[in-house]
Amino acid sequence: ETGKYSSSIGSTICSDCEAGKYSSSTGTVACNDCETGKYSSSIGSTICSDCEAGKYSSSTGAFNALVCSDCAAGKYSSSTGATTCFNCGEGKYSTTTGAISENVCSYCKKGKYSSAHGATSNTTCSDCTVGKYSSTRGAGTCSDCATGKYSPSSGATSAATCLDCEAGKYNSFSASATCANCTAGKYSTVKKATDNTTCFDCEAGKYSSTTGASNDTTCSDCGAGKYSSTTGASSDTTCSDCESGKYSSATGATGDLTCSDCTAGKYSSVSGASSEATCIDCTVGKYSSVSGAS
Repeated sequence: ETGKYSSSIGSTICSDCEAGKYSSSTGTVACNDCETGKYSSSIGSTICSDCEAGKYSSSTGAFNALVCSDCAAGKYSSSTGATTCFNCGEGKYSTTTGAISENVCSYCKKGKYSSAHGATSNTTCSDCTVGKYSSTRGAGTCSDCATGKYSPSSGATSAATCLDCEAGKYNSFSASATCANCTAGKYSTVKKATDNTTCFDCEAGKYSSTTGASNDTTCSDCGAGKYSSTTGASSDTTCSDCESGKYSSATGATGDLTCSDCTAGKYSSVSGASSEATCIDCTVGKYSSVSGAS
């Protein structure tokens, strides 16, 4: 009969399959172990019972339902006879044991993410880092703020938290917390800039020690008596003095052609002179027939 076996030749008596075993056919010489995910608590079984939904068993030959363990927190099983439980996916977690449905897996909130599988607590849901955001529940990763933008806030829930780089700044990297300043000697009127090519040099005859300048008003003129042919200058040290014997009242001069000679009969030993008043008459008994005498 089914549920019985006989291992002896010529035997007239068949024995019941033991608990944890079964036989679904007649004339068997041995009973089969209940497979994983199943058990049999009675003798003479022709079939094994499934572990309930929310439980699993990796054992063979199980002889009672106690072998069926609850799916652990962070896991679930919606089918009977399970040999393993499924993990809650990334961006989700569950504190419930013996769960019979994926619906028990709770979502991480907006502004958070979790790359963990089978998470058992919302502590695995981490804030999106600065420069990133998550506008959906249950995120496995956060989205990057684009180049030309930045976000100084963690746990951001919207792309609207990604702010445009201001004029005078730029950002060539995504997922940034800050924008880089245009360097001293440069300025930019462009917002949302993605690289430093939008940072323009102060013109020759000017300089600026300011970083992150948003317009050219930060570019100061070289003073009277000085000149500079350098663009993008970051210091007034690039402004060269007019030579002794010369002077210039012009500011922002780009070359020494603005430096005028003291006239014949006068001289000046001062470099960087800003006025003709520095040109002094030759003393009594002396003369000079050349201009620009020092």
